[in-house]
Amino acid sequence: MKPFKIVLIDFSPALDNKTLWNVIEPPLGLMYLSAWQKRKFGNDIDVKILQAKINFRSYSEYEDLILKLNPDLIGLRCLTVTSNQIHMAAKLGRKNSNAIIIAGGPYPSSSPEKVASDSNIDAVVIGEGELTFEEVLENIIEGADKWRDVDGLCVMKDGKIVRTPPRSLIEDLSKLPLPDYDGVNLNSYNGRPGFSISSQKRALIQSTRGCPYECSYCHDIMKNRFRSRPPESVMEEILELYHKYDIRDFVFADDLFNLRIKNAEALLKMIINEPIKIRLFFPNGLRGDIITPALIDLLVEAGMVEVNYALETASPRMQSIIKKRLSIPKLIDAVNYTTSKDVVVGLFLMMGFPGETEEEAELTIKTINDMPMVHFPYLNMVKLYEGTPIYQTAIEMGYSPDSIEKSLNDSYDRFQEPVMPLNETFVNTMRRKLIKNHIMKKERLQHVLPIQRMHFPESELERKYGTYLPGFKDMEHLDRKAYSAYSVIAGN
Repeated sequence: MKPFKIVLIDFSPALDNKTLWNVIEPPLGLMYLSAWQKRKFGNDIDVKILQAKINFRSYSEYEDLILKLNPDLIGLRCLTVTSNQIHMAAKLGRKNSNAIIIAGGPYPSSSPEKVASDSNIDAVVIGEGELTFEEVLENIIEGADKWRDVDGLCVMKDGKIVRTPPRSLIEDLSKLPLPDYDGVNLNSYNGRPGFSISSQKRALIQSTRGCPYECSYCHDIMKNRFRSRPPESVMEEILELYHKYDIRDFVFADDLFNLRIKNAEALLKMIINEPIKIRLFFPNGLRGDIITPALIDLLVEAGMVEVNYALETASPRMQSIIKKRLSIPKLIDAVNYTTSKDVVVGLFLMMGFPGETEEEAELTIKTINDMPMVHFPYLNMVKLYEGTPIYQTAIEMGYSPDSIEKSLNDSYDRFQEPVMPLNETFVNTMRRKLIKNHIMKKERLQHVLPIQRMHFPESELERKYGTYLPGFKDMEHLDRKAYSAYSVIAGN
């Protein structure tokens, strides 16, 4: 009996040449999905993992791969920002194969009815996929025609879209196998920009899943449940990647690495006690009002070189409305302590919450003055994702669903007037203030540029600033801004 052929595909905004989204990372979710199924079904299945911009660079190349591989099942995964790609991929998959087509990931999980209404998509896996996909495969391989009835799906039945009962989460993450690293070529990511500044060969690590907080702009795909892998399991993964795949840069994909401090401390101490030298990156951020100086010290000792924190809004009223409820003074202390440790620190700022006033938005920009040595403050526009509380609030306030959907395919920094409570002139003024009063401030540049060069080569910094700073020319331009007064004194 021939193995059942499965092709899992991850899409990327880079496929549409959206330069500000030009990040490519190993598809960790699909690697977990593949490893789980290989452990369960062994030689009964043949799994291939494909990724946009790595395995194919256009839809025509994607078609060629589908024709060549002739899969029995195609699994499509994407973010909301690439929602158009998953529908195109399903159409082309249907045209060029007889495969069952199943969609999963953030966009299908947040808008399952919309995705399931696509006649080219046979089913949507909602939320965590390992167990649901296993049961689907089990039924298909055994020839059972009831696979559409398994828990955790959204499907079209008799002309109606139906959700099956929700799937329980994997409570014990120690049951997860190591991701399928053999299913991807990690060398393919060397030299490509990712979530961090580093473009060296790297691997994503997930030591936790979920988040217990209830921020209104986030999905509750994981049902607000937070789970941790045993530190020993994470350490085993790091060591395998270090020795077998020659990985030195580890990018943590956790939403909340520092929630269970004892687990985080245990893992960091294990790293410190191993005779290895690695670098750690936390692009999704650490929760700033619960982190401690002691944990920051451990992170630095273990190899942390880059981290982001999330302020979002400095308005106490908006913090309450969006249910983030961050202690801003504690965040400020954490950011300032981290920047004192020669770590490259980013800070997420958001603007455009429904009902937000200009005064509240400007307060967010002004608060950056209390964190003078932040390396990269990111000013993003609020995204109103279907299925989130903030989306429902926006609809109740009269926002157009069509305008909201259109805005979701644009990068986070782009102004979208139909879904913004603030006008474009004001937003652009705030951007200019952030650049002039913080980013290009001489004293700040003199502090951050040497730290950035300590960790990253000029080529990586050039790439970073090229997608971050409007009008950026080269690193010499920043040097002139930082050290011009000294050059004049020296007669240069």
